[in-house]
Amino acid sequence: MRIKTPEGVFLPGFCCVCYSLCPAFDAAVAGIYGLQLEEPVSWMTTRIASFGYAMRGVWQLFSQETHAQIHLLATVLVLVAGFITGLQRWEWVALIVCIALVVALEGMNTALEALADALHPGHHPMVGKAKDVAAGAVLVCALAAVVVACLVFLPHWL
Repeated sequence: MRIKTPEGVFLPGFCCVCYSLCPAFDAAVAGIYGLQLEEPVSWMTTRIASFGYAMRGVWQLFSQETHAQIHLLATVLVLVAGFITGLQRWEWVALIVCIALVVALEGMNTALEALADALHPGHHPMVGKAKDVAAGAVLVCALAAVVVACLVFLPHWL
């Protein structure tokens, strides 16, 4: 069982040997401190919830971030061009890996910027440096993806 504080925070089992394998001990500790016990959530429920949180993050990335929307537009254009061109399997793999890397790195950049802004809302040179380096990493990856796209498409089109 998990112990839930009045603020809604879950505490791990208090037993020093195991995690929530001593429900009687947890119940006793919860009773002493006036906390409530909550039944553990199943492994599958936790995985499904995690997937939902990840999908919410993807939605937030593409619905709120201008650069992610630009990457999404480029992705759609590349996929349409790939279907029209009739790419081979290895060409699809190269493009999909590049798309995934750019989108993933854009997501990490967005997360880093949000976290940095939350922790230090005012200007700080180290926060600025971290944000610049993260944005630069996205740029390098996007430029590499353009080179890969040229290597894949130009032989078909020329």
